[in-house]
Amino acid sequence: MRWLELSQVWKTVKEGNDKSPWDDKQTILSILQRRGSLIGKVSEAHRRDVDLIRAAVAENGMCLRYADSTLRKDMSFVRMAVEENGKALMFADEQLQADDDLLWRALHILQRRGSLIGKVSEAHRRDVDLIRAAVAENGMCLRYADSTLRKDMPFVRMAVEENGKALMFAD
Repeated sequence: MRWLELSQVWKTVKEGNDKSPWDDKQTILSILQRRGSLIGKVSEAHRRDVDLIRAAVAENGMCLRYADSTLRKDMSFVRMAVEENGKALMFADEQLQADDDLLWRALHILQRRGSLIGKVSEAHRRDVDLIRAAVAENGMCLRYADSTLRKDMPFVRMAVEENGKALMFAD
């Protein structure tokens, strides 16, 4: 939603209404469906409203950061966030961050970014298949690989072929 549209929604709500648009759940829902990141502007009580946080996360997965701990532990909720933006996994509960399926989904969605690989556990950094997938998409992910992988010549070659600058991370 463009800011002009938001200002029109704001103006419409304010006309003949002394309440702030941030007090009206339906108005907030309408805004969040178009600009989820505005969940950061609503009251703490509204942030606990499952319908509102779900709308925000569906539009912008990174809004998972505003969800309460119960939702951050909910697999289907976190999956929705991750499918919208792979980086949202960093706001999930630690147990879900370690879930292989979610991690693969996040990496697949991030594709060329590969930046999420830097946030995974040491055990996952030793997972050859996982690191290979990240490095194949972004050679610079070699920096996050376990030291044994950074010494492996075929592995390093793959990273360097994708991005020549990855050589600086080889051991």
